[in-house]
Amino acid sequence: MPAEQRQKQLLGVARKLFLKKGYRGTTVEEIVRKAHLTKGAFYYHFNSKEDILLAIFKETSERFYRAFEAVSKPGARPNDFLMTLLSIHKASNLAESRNMVDIWTQGTRIPKIHRYLEKRHQQGIEMFTDCLDRSYGRTRKERRELAIFTFSFYEGLAVRKARWPKVVDIESQLKLFSRLVETLRQGETAKGKSHHN
Repeated sequence: MPAEQRQKQLLGVARKLFLKKGYRGTTVEEIVRKAHLTKGAFYYHFNSKEDILLAIFKETSERFYRAFEAVSKPGARPNDFLMTLLSIHKASNLAESRNMVDIWTQGTRIPKIHRYLEKRHQQGIEMFTDCLDRSYGRTRKERRELAIFTFSFYEGLAVRKARWPKVVDIESQLKLFSRLVETLRQGETAKGKSHHN
């Protein structure tokens, strides 16, 4: 089996086991046994269980980042990013999302994973801020705060949806959020015009 295929196999098996048993509840031995590979094959591709978890987070992060790049055009609205996040989450299984929240929490306790996730989060915020329509904030700082708020709002909804699926209707909440943001923007625009008159 080619090395790249072995690596993908290990990643796929590790992801399934982490989702089923949790990161801490899964051993390297279980990963290699389920993948029908040897420990030597595992350590050829990954230095540790932490490294395979980091690789899974990198894979997920890249998917989100590519989706954001597609909507990162000048004049973007918060809703463009929210709908992109929604389309990615709609494609995932709810039970898997619920377990992923737990893995995410465990992963952020590992310093190198925490640093990586923090860096990617900051990159997403900067990308969003740079292309956000200027009518959403007079200064870059205001637009950056809106970018942070938008991501935080979505993350909170996604966690609540994973925990209490019958309580949260993400689409309805996003529509409401978008209307509120548009109302605030229009109010700010009107206020700005009255100051010029």
